[in-house]
Amino acid sequence: MPTIFDYLPIIRAQLFIKSLFVCNFVTWSRTKERFVPIFWNNVKHTLPLVINSIKSTLSDIANGESGRFGLCLGLFTQITPTILQTLLVVTWPCAMPHFLRSTFPDCAAKGSEFLWDFGMSEDHKWAVTILDIFAAAYGTNLACVAASFVFHCGVTCVADHLKRTRYSLNFQSIMAYKQAQILTTAVNNINQVGILPILITDLTWVGITCFYAVAAHNSKLSVPALMIAVVLAVDCTFATSFVIYKAGADLYQLSRDVMQGWRGREAMLRNRYLRRMKASCNVLKIRIGNSGNFVEKTTPLIIFQFSMEQVASLLLISVKNT
Repeated sequence: MPTIFDYLPIIRAQLFIKSLFVCNFVTWSRTKERFVPIFWNNVKHTLPLVINSIKSTLSDIANGESGRFGLCLGLFTQITPTILQTLLVVTWPCAMPHFLRSTFPDCAAKGSEFLWDFGMSEDHKWAVTILDIFAAAYGTNLACVAASFVFHCGVTCVADHLKRTRYSLNFQSIMAYKQAQILTTAVNNINQVGILPILITDLTWVGITCFYAVAAHNSKLSVPALMIAVVLAVDCTFATSFVIYKAGADLYQLSRDVMQGWRGREAMLRNRYLRRMKASCNVLKIRIGNSGNFVEKTTPLIIFQFSMEQVASLLLISVKNT
């Protein structure tokens, strides 16, 4: 069973790649004993570890552990849209009208149907291209990548703490569970500030609109735009539901299994202090908002079903209008 230490190479790779896309992440330096930014020289240390982790994913899946595979999948799918958008704005600046670069006269001469012509000078092409690249890199990584990464890592750390202590001695097991409760409270406090609202609103909206664009308007999209839409659609629906939300659901189920295992321990039933401590332990829940909702076993399916229903509704509306 892999632990959080097996996931660290993938987590480190995610932090490093996001730093390249102008997301400001830092890492702890043992030599300097402080947090320092992640730079290019980490490639020689990170890349071999990532390759070894990828090789281990097949054995993880065979043993029913999908955590490392989920992080590898997220590492690829989350950075792909940013790379594609950067290549798109450099090579085909007129292909997608939401780029500022498409407002220049050379794009207007091609008669784009959705052109927004602001009459900008030709001398500003390079500056606007850099601005488009920055917007694509920073916006996509901050909203759709960094938020989901923080959520998944927080939940994974709590679950890993439980996995490594679930078969410990009675008192140690309860104390470890209490520590996991504190960690869960910290994760919930972090998520409720800005992480979960972004996951629930932004990722769901992006997934629905991209699926609709691919299904209904694929003939109107350029090849690069279609590739970006496909990757974002899969990443914001399948990956979000069955990797990110599933991590929260697995933590809920794991905590229930741990508490269920305590009921069969005679020492806990005989010792009144252990019984009191056990009674004060609640199931670990990753909360959604302040209304009492939380991520449980059916949450990934519910969110995925909601997304697909909205896509179907948009397709029906577009058919009626035509």
